[in-house]
Amino acid sequence: VRAFWQAGLSLQRFTQVPTPTLQGLRLHPRILEVAERRFSSGHFDDAVMYCFIAVNEAVREKSGSKHDDGVSLMQNAFSPKKPLLRLSDREDEQKAFMDLFSSAWAAFRSPRAHSTVTRVISPEDALELIAFASALMKLVDTAKRDN
Repeated sequence: VRAFWQAGLSLQRFTQVPTPTLQGLRLHPRILEVAERRFSSGHFDDAVMYCFIAVNEAVREKSGSKHDDGVSLMQNAFSPKKPLLRLSDREDEQKAFMDLFSSAWAAFRSPRAHSTVTRVISPEDALELIAFASALMKLVDTAKRDN
């Protein structure tokens, strides 16, 4: 340590882990578009929130729903009984998708929009949630309109 200090070098320089980037991930194009600038400028929480807003917008657009938003949109769009968007012919699986989309909105977008408290504390946490939003967006792309 003393040799590093005398040489004007810092151990921190050698032990820091580089901040991850979105590059090289196979993110949905819309998610990459929404997240890239925010993430690269260190606004990790905003990047996550806007990714889930983009998923909401995609579900609304593809389902044709004009008035629903958030959890109610996800429940109506992916309803196991009368889905607007079908991801499975099995009712139990369709319900699982409805629960997945509804819970993702409630857990990762809503708290961010109603609080000034930052929830994502690291770029790694943000990357995982951005990748999750991307996976949801890819599911929306494969959903069949059922009305």
